[in-house]
Amino acid sequence: MRNYAASAPGKIIIMGEHAVVYGKPAWLAAINLRCRTTLVPRSDQVVEITSKQLQFHEATSLDDILRFTQQSRAVWEQFQQTNDPKILRAAAPREADLIPIAIGEALLHLDEVPRQGFSLVVDSEVPLGLGLGSSAAVATSVVMCVSKFLGTTPDKARLTTIIHEVEKKKHGFPSGGDVAAAVYGRMIWYRRETEFLKCISPLEDIDMGMLRNCVLIPTGRPTGSTGDAVSFVREQYQERPAETQLLFDQIETLTKDGLIALKRHDMAGLIHAINGCGDHLVQLGIVPQFAQAIIADIRQAGGGAKISGKGGISGKAAGIILAVHPEPQRIVAVAKKYDLPYWEIKVGVEGVA
Repeated sequence: MRNYAASAPGKIIIMGEHAVVYGKPAWLAAINLRCRTTLVPRSDQVVEITSKQLQFHEATSLDDILRFTQQSRAVWEQFQQTNDPKILRAAAPREADLIPIAIGEALLHLDEVPRQGFSLVVDSEVPLGLGLGSSAAVATSVVMCVSKFLGTTPDKARLTTIIHEVEKKKHGFPSGGDVAAAVYGRMIWYRRETEFLKCISPLEDIDMGMLRNCVLIPTGRPTGSTGDAVSFVREQYQERPAETQLLFDQIETLTKDGLIALKRHDMAGLIHAINGCGDHLVQLGIVPQFAQAIIADIRQAGGGAKISGKGGISGKAAGIILAVHPEPQRIVAVAKKYDLPYWEIKVGVEGVA
């Protein structure tokens, strides 16, 4: 029997997180941490799911997967009326629940249910819960792998639509940016105009050289999910719409300024834009004091720094800090001061394959 395989990258949001949920642009890049999925057809109707990262193993059936996916769709309809992420967590409480939902959405969207089962193994090196697009990488690689098994390869636009539906069942109102980065790879400019219209512009002609000076500092996994953080910001928007909208407008301007600076090889301009965007994320209430202290030290050393991703709404951890400096070792010194690891990652890698 033929085996099938697919992989998809994680991502960093260079600028534009949270504002992107409200129709503002986000600037993202795929990174060299990937999720790999393999599928081996079986002679029976059992679907065996294994996640090495989650130490998860379960045997189920296609009927149960389709039933669970339909239930997840119904639960999401309830969620969008209440904005209560506890509804989603109750329906799909395990990290690994994303995998059967991804299988089910692929089968339902492609309108084909195989007669035989399969063994699916998901092996991801994208850290969980740090804002690096771990769930999007998993969902993308699973949907692509199942699509290959079914004998079809959706184009990137359709693939993005299917995977966004998967992400909604876990995260509520995701922007879709993580999925776009996983599918398209490289570096992209992403804007969600409406729920059904998403503009994805690959930034293929812009030299990413200055981003090679990029260092990631993991501050720990924040409490709460991406959906919790998105709902937290949504509550602020509902309570203080004018003030919050102004922050989103300013983030949009700085995101554009940062991209222009990159194109012009203007490191000072890029640092200024990143720092300004980071300040507005603090005002949104998603940057804990611990992360603010690290960011302040990086800025004091002449660099640019901000959180990348959802951030943290309680506790000490904020996920990932994205930092740039013409001398990256200055960032490394700050990470060592706080006894934190640091990752000098590669940006602009290939998307789903």
